[in-house]
This record gives sequence, structure tokens and C-alpha cells, in this order.
Amino acid sequence: MDTRSKIGAPVTPHVAIGTFDPVTAAEAEALAAIGTDLTVIVRTPAVELLNWRARAELVAGLRCVSAVISEADASPELLAQAQPIAEERDGLIATIRFKHGR
Repeated sequence: MDTRSKIGAPVTPHVAIGTFDPVTAAEAEALAAIGTDLTVIVRTPAVELLNWRARAELVAGLRCVSAVISEADASPELLAQAQPIAEERDGLIATIRFKHGR
């Protein structure tokens, strides 16, 4: 299956939201814990490491994800029911900087 076909697919019953910039193992585990047949809303962070399309394709590659949409395409009702996924980005960046002496 070409996982890119999940981008813009019809919304499913379970919904999660996050930036996924990039997708960390902890975020992938949190999404999997919600279950299968999952729609993920990808938000745009203040400063992007990856563009929206790259982040959407990474999230779409997860087995538990059935659909990926942008925050701009999500209805207010869908946004209200979305389960937020804690961002691990700051910890990831700090670890990379520590390991590379920056």
C-alpha cells in the first residue's frame, strides 16, 4: 500500500492531533495506544524542521493511522474531539545538541 494515499483520506472515528516534527518513537507509541482506524491531524509548529507534507507522509507510514489531514482542513468539531499527542521535539533537539556538542 502506498501510505501517501492516507493523506486527505476520509476521517475515521478515532482522532489525534500533534505537530510530529519529526515523529518520535514516543509519539508513534502514543498514537498506537489509541488504536487502529485513526485519523491524525498534523499541526504546523512555530518553526518547522520538516515541511507539512514530509510530516504527513511520516505519520501516514504508521500502521495504526488510516487518514492524515492538516489542521487547516479539520472542522472545529473534529479539532474538539482530537486527542492531543504530547510533543517530544524539545527533548529530541536537546539530545541531539548534547550528543553533538552544540
